[in-house]
Amino acid sequence: MQLVTPSFHVEQDASFVHVSISCVDAKVAEVRIVAEERTFGCFVDPVYLPLNLPCAVESMSETCALTSSPHGTYDPKTQTFTVHIKKRVHGEHFPCLLYTSPSPRDRQKS
Repeated sequence: MQLVTPSFHVEQDASFVHVSISCVDAKVAEVRIVAEERTFGCFVDPVYLPLNLPCAVESMSETCALTSSPHGTYDPKTQTFTVHIKKRVHGEHFPCLLYTSPSPRDRQKS
């Protein structure tokens, strides 16, 4: 399966990091979200976005319908899924968050 790295946008407020992910290429309505320490990942087949964040976030792991995630919202008009990730330290500023880029994927040798 060929994974697609989507376009995305990252913002923050005092309590959350908000990651808006384009799901135009998504073929299914199920989303998998994982966050732990400074690592975040979101998978909506075939869209996969792995990020290394500059500071720690609360741990979460869920698989649910794209339209009913307790940690995100889906806008069918723009086909954008926005994940709301709780910061571990309320009020902490995540430096250079706008310059966050997808982390390299592990490549397995065949």
